[in-house]
Amino acid sequence: MTQTTYFNAQLFDGLHDGFTANSWFTVDDESGKLTATGTGDAPVSDQQVDLHDQYVTPGFMNCHVHLGSNAHQLAAGKRSETEVTLLGLQNLQDLLKSGVTYVRNLSSHYDVDIKLRDAQPVYGFKAPHVVASGRAMSATG
Repeated sequence: MTQTTYFNAQLFDGLHDGFTANSWFTVDDESGKLTATGTGDAPVSDQQVDLHDQYVTPGFMNCHVHLGSNAHQLAAGKRSETEVTLLGLQNLQDLLKSGVTYVRNLSSHYDVDIKLRDAQPVYGFKAPHVVASGRAMSATG
């Protein structure tokens, strides 16, 4: 098991008000999980990364997304399942790059959100954790 220690950070841990200066944290490289945190001198590990006093926060949650939609094309018409899948994958990657690590999707055509959620561990693409809803349902009439 290899580990990387990130040090010289301004850390927001959600347990205390504000940021904790001169923080460090160690991550298991295989699982991506934190194994230790602290302040001051960082322990020696397989890799060391100086964050140069940058800010670090836990991942964000977005509880209202539409993975198969494009906000810039609200009246885009019907897309194929392939187009909705590619758009969903791009949206997942954009969310992850912006710091979102957990999303709740609120409807997608062709159950693409369910399929992407289930495909992620099989194919290993990087994506936030997805709570999927499948297709939209509404009352008729």
